[in-house]
Amino acid sequence: MFRLLLILALAMALGTGTAAAKTRCLLVADAASGSVVHSEGTQCEETMGPASTFKLPLALIGFEAGILADPEHPAWPYKKSYEALRAVDRETTTPRRWLTESVIWFSRQLVAELGEERFAAAVRELRYGNGDVGGDAGANNGMTHSWLNSSLQITPLEHAGFIRRMLLGELAVSREAVEHTIASLPRFEGGAGWQIIGKTGTGYVREANGRLGKRQFGWFVGFGQREGRTLVFAYLSEDEKPGQSAAGPRTRDDLLKRWAGIAE
Repeated sequence: MFRLLLILALAMALGTGTAAAKTRCLLVADAASGSVVHSEGTQCEETMGPASTFKLPLALIGFEAGILADPEHPAWPYKKSYEALRAVDRETTTPRRWLTESVIWFSRQLVAELGEERFAAAVRELRYGNGDVGGDAGANNGMTHSWLNSSLQITPLEHAGFIRRMLLGELAVSREAVEHTIASLPRFEGGAGWQIIGKTGTGYVREANGRLGKRQFGWFVGFGQREGRTLVFAYLSEDEKPGQSAAGPRTRDDLLKRWAGIAE
């Protein structure tokens, strides 16, 4: 039913996109029923790497495994060997700070704590995208790069469905892991009393030759709540030219600006 409603909605709408970007897909659906509230774009069933939105399922995995305890624990200190480029990353980081600031080294340390077999099994059990965390062919980099538009791929439709299954308690993790993850995620005002909870992601588009190019794609995935109503969303944009600011935050800001009108 969710898939059928999406197809019908897509026939009625095309994307407008963020500044200097086109909308691959913007999908908003009712969390309880799965019915599509709003859709834009024609690529809701085409895959893209999750980039930093993968921190959301990774948080679920980390809390379920007991490596992460709650939004403020553990607090892992930064080490020079992590070679973080951003100043904001060179600080002691908790699960909440990891998700809010999108700290890459925290993700990689968490995956290392899980180990290769447990990491791969956990992603498969969540039924997240294609579940492939092998990384680039022959590079042996699955534990550090698989979600960076490499082997792990997901569609906007799958992303919205994953968020919905999380909220409905249909994932292979405990309710406590879900609650800790939601409590750690960034929160935003969506206007008209809406609270938006979600995660951005920024990556680079693979060009026709299969190599990562210079144009960015941007994700913003999560859910909005107001007065007992919950809507899930997945928004994926693609820059039309290189040299823009980070695409994920631009995608997020575009949706927040329009959210109240979309949700009514």
